[in-house]
Amino acid sequence: MSRSQFSRIWHVAVGELQNSIRTRKALVVLALYLVFSVSSMIGTISLFSKLEGEVANLLQLPKAEQVGSMSQQLWESPVFLRMVRSSVKDPTVFEYIRGYHPVVLAYAWFALFLAPLLAVLSAGGRVSDELRTKSARFALSRVSRTEWTLGKFCGQMLQNAIALVVSILAVWAVCMIMLKAHVAWELFASMCEWGVKVWIYSFAWLGIASGISHMTESPSRAVCFGILAIALFAALPPLLQLSADAFSLPWLVNFSQLSPNSVKDMLWRGGTMTYLVGTVHFFALGCFYLAVGHSVMKRKDI
Repeated sequence: MSRSQFSRIWHVAVGELQNSIRTRKALVVLALYLVFSVSSMIGTISLFSKLEGEVANLLQLPKAEQVGSMSQQLWESPVFLRMVRSSVKDPTVFEYIRGYHPVVLAYAWFALFLAPLLAVLSAGGRVSDELRTKSARFALSRVSRTEWTLGKFCGQMLQNAIALVVSILAVWAVCMIMLKAHVAWELFASMCEWGVKVWIYSFAWLGIASGISHMTESPSRAVCFGILAIALFAALPPLLQLSADAFSLPWLVNFSQLSPNSVKDMLWRGGTMTYLVGTVHFFALGCFYLAVGHSVMKRKDI
């Protein structure tokens, strides 16, 4: 890729980010994402507080002054760790997650759960809307269709990064209010680490959402198909496993690699090489589905 091509892709990415903010759609999606993130964190800490109160009453102990301290001690107890080890089954995952505070693990689970929805709602209708209104013609008069597609994808990645940064700050503010300050500061670095992982995980879903958006001129239809894709890819790995076992076709399991959920467990393991492999896989999936959508758009008369 030449320097001029990179420059054109970057200008399209910045324009995509500016247009999404100007239309206020990105702000609405960001507000919804913040509401879900903050509500889930408030609910999690409140649940820990109630559980700690019930355990203290059951054992006739004074309630802990710091919410989460009893949960942390329970999490580190040998009996509870044996229960977690037997339920997780993967020793690598177990050794990795045992080093995190339960509040951080709850945040990671909710963030990973919401990442596909954030990608579909933020990127699902962007390209299809410009195809419908024919406003894409103005950009395509200055850049190629490939540069335009890559620029749109990069702009959506920037948009997701901003949403994740704002959500981490909002969730951390909740921790500062509901937990002790020094505990919240200890959790901040772990939340930032999981924020980066969620952003990497969203690469694949942004490619899926943007690829679908390239195939239709209806933004609402693109978003609906994106939500259906979330359900389909969630069910794909277990369905392929069941089919492989039922029909003695072990090669069917290989097609589960087309689903981002098939390699999501890499995010729950430590190690630089694991992160690198996961990052490459999610980015490759995103580029694959983006290329499929781009190939369909290339045949259209815009």
